[in-house]
Amino acid sequence: MLQDYAMNIISWTPCPSLLNITNNFLQTPLHLAAITRQPDLVRKLLTTGALVDARDHRGNTPLHIACREGYADIALKLLFPIQQQEIQGNMAPLPPQTIPQNLEARNYDGKMKEKKKLNIHFITTCRSVASTCLSYPKTLCWKCW
Repeated sequence: MLQDYAMNIISWTPCPSLLNITNNFLQTPLHLAAITRQPDLVRKLLTTGALVDARDHRGNTPLHIACREGYADIALKLLFPIQQQEIQGNMAPLPPQTIPQNLEARNYDGKMKEKKKLNIHFITTCRSVASTCLSYPKTLCWKCW
């Protein structure tokens, strides 16, 4: 029920920059949704204008966090390109951003998105999801995920 309220509030956001307000650790709502493993909320924030490449105080993007924790479901939501049907009811236009983002980006410790808990299969999966979604027709990708 609380997630439904959050989804509605996000939908009514008149300006995408409001979705990128940070806390004391420079975490955005997208970071917090990734940390708390809420895939639907992650996707809603993305499709309403939250910045996919926002960095926290350690230089981690939400994808860094998903990979570090081994959250494949969150990583897939972050890597999948936004579809037209996902943004139809938005109050404001989406800011331009690259999805999937740079998978080679490093945090402030010099670490890439492939962290401790992440095995090589998951790293390969993250990279292949990004390339697969770009190579298939959009309708096929939309149905697969």
